[in-house]
Amino acid sequence: MNTQSKTGAHRTLRARIGAASMGRAFARSALAAKASLVFTPSNSDVAQKLVFKDAQDADALNGIATFTLTAAGVTGASVVATEKDKDIVPSACTIAFDTSNDWGNGENQTVVLTNTGATTISDWVMTWTESSVVTLSNSWNATVTQSARDLSAKPVSCNATLAPGAHADFGLTLRYSGAKAMPTNARLAGQDCTVSVK
Repeated sequence: MNTQSKTGAHRTLRARIGAASMGRAFARSALAAKASLVFTPSNSDVAQKLVFKDAQDADALNGIATFTLTAAGVTGASVVATEKDKDIVPSACTIAFDTSNDWGNGENQTVVLTNTGATTISDWVMTWTESSVVTLSNSWNATVTQSARDLSAKPVSCNATLAPGAHADFGLTLRYSGAKAMPTNARLAGQDCTVSVK
């Protein structure tokens, strides 16, 4: 039995039993429904193909398929095909920046955090980087600190816990010169979120 490299969203396996005998090959997998190939004396030396399709799902777990060949008078063989999962897993949070309150050399940014996942986020920390040099002069509803263009926000007591579906908002005042400062690379509780900037 031999295998052919995975191409795109398929895994192709080729099998032959190499002797004039009868047998059957089975595939049992989370990737595909049960399938089989039947070998007879007339086709026992002809390679046959069984194609596994990747499943598009909402997890980041690899899939495994086992292909087993059995026949009377020959030694059985099996191949394990592993799908390296590349599905896009929905983010468990959203971060919405509003930078529209701007006066040319400064702005009030408001930020809304929403927990779109199934697990409560407690004592969150949000981090992001401004696109140009800024000076932090004020913040509200969060404790915001700055290191060069990197900023970090920690909650106050009233918004420290984000249950599934809940949101928290805070704001800050930044001063800048030159190009308008825009937030980039925002993360909440160490995870990437769906980010929007207005």
